[in-house]
Amino acid sequence: MKPATTELFAAFRRLPPPFWVLAAGTFVNRFATLLVPFITLYLIRLGYTPSDAGLAVLSYAVGGFACSFIAGPLADLFGRNRVMAIALLAEAGCVLSVGFA
Repeated sequence: MKPATTELFAAFRRLPPPFWVLAAGTFVNRFATLLVPFITLYLIRLGYTPSDAGLAVLSYAVGGFACSFIAGPLADLFGRNRVMAIALLAEAGCVLSVGFA
């Protein structure tokens, strides 16, 4: 009888490539959510007022809220998997660009 961990890893290896793209995009998405408090602290350290830092966090939240209304019709038009993959990759690019801003 095989150990349970061996069977688990075998099951993961059988998952299709689109799953791994979505899993990686979801990881980056969750990591970006973790960055929000640190971006706030970084902005304050650069000399911005707490109000300005709060405005930056507010704009991030409003952008996410607005995108949910855009993504729904796009998912109906192009398919959920394609829209999720593109959105997650776009967010990954945006998170990377914050480091260069």
